[in-house]
Amino acid sequence: MVTDDDLVFKALADPSRRFLLDLLFARDGRTLTELESELSMTRFGS
Repeated sequence: MVTDDDLVFKALADPSRRFLLDLLFARDGRTLTELESELSMTRFGS
């Protein structure tokens, strides 16, 4: 059985997701384009 906590920790295990959270904590209200420009991947992760 997968719990909500399991899903949260699985999501936080991804360094890109943690980086995006750091960006949002630094300045809330960023657009998707602003967030995308900080990563070397596409919106779809490829």
